[in-house]
Amino acid sequence: HHHNQIQDHYPRPLNSTSFPTMGLFTKKGKNKDFHAVGQQVQTEGWKSVGKGKQDVEDATAQVFDLLSSSMRVALSFQCHRLPNTDGLLSKTDAFLVVGLGHEVIGRTEVVSNNLNPVFAKSLEGTYNFEEKQLLGIGIYQAPDNCQNDQTSNIDLQTCITIGSAMCSLAEIVTSPGGKKTLTVKGTRGTRSSKVTVIAQEVFSGGVNKI
Repeated sequence: HHHNQIQDHYPRPLNSTSFPTMGLFTKKGKNKDFHAVGQQVQTEGWKSVGKGKQDVEDATAQVFDLLSSSMRVALSFQCHRLPNTDGLLSKTDAFLVVGLGHEVIGRTEVVSNNLNPVFAKSLEGTYNFEEKQLLGIGIYQAPDNCQNDQTSNIDLQTCITIGSAMCSLAEIVTSPGGKKTLTVKGTRGTRSSKVTVIAQEVFSGGVNKI
């Protein structure tokens, strides 16, 4: 009975790791001793924390608000049924330029000779929950002399534009599995080209699926 009361009134978890003395209870005197520890925690513990439970709850809520107003996401991409922009003998050598809001967050590598490229390089951006952030994807044919991983130096004026796609970042993040397929606009030819975007949350320890 007292155990439940204490659980209701003190920070969780209230267990033997929080208060080592709890591990020393004898079966016989357990409730009485537990109650005594509870009283001690109540008088000493909360004084040091602040005015009381409400303060802690308010502070916790503020921290969560702070934490949850944005998150880092890693975006990965694959295209489907791109038109062939590289002549008769080989297929498209595509790379993507990706913008979020008003800034370019990066370029993928070139995937050579492939109309359904899956890009290995993911690009990171910050997803702000309360803003409408447009994600823009430009798809380009790389110049012939381009090294696959050296796309940052390519002058886009010299590239054939294959097409582009756009949607809000929220639409991707809130889709099942953080995955959404968009129609590519402005493509050459009549093929119905698509680009799939997969968003994953980035933590300091690595990447997690949304």
